[in-house]
Amino acid sequence: MWNDVTRQFLRHTDRVVLREVVALVRRMNSTTALDATNQTKFEELKESLSVALQEALSDKDLAMDSLEDEELQNIESGLLRVQTLMTQYNVDSLFASTGDADQEDDKIDLFDVLLALAARGKLGYRTEVKVGVIVVST
Repeated sequence: MWNDVTRQFLRHTDRVVLREVVALVRRMNSTTALDATNQTKFEELKESLSVALQEALSDKDLAMDSLEDEELQNIESGLLRVQTLMTQYNVDSLFASTGDADQEDDKIDLFDVLLALAARGKLGYRTEVKVGVIVVST
């Protein structure tokens, strides 16, 4: 069931659907008999979210590069998912590097990304307003 829930969370972009998926995750996590499995699967969900954001931001200099419509949509979707998950869970692990020197260059620091996206507001791109709103409300 966790695989289906994760797939739905990473596929949908509607706030209502995302909230319902997070509510379902919360109910699944409340099953104490499956604590070990739930913890592992929840960490996998957060990792999948992080990887999706990394892919959306790959090779982008957020201070300088323009964003195509599809890239912008992927970033908006990823941020919306992070924001929705943050309403119910501690997602600090998404906001800091792992501390592993071998993987540190490959992992993004979500906090730095949020700051860079917020700074893009100065550029005045109308198509990026929604990203700015999500970042500020996160």
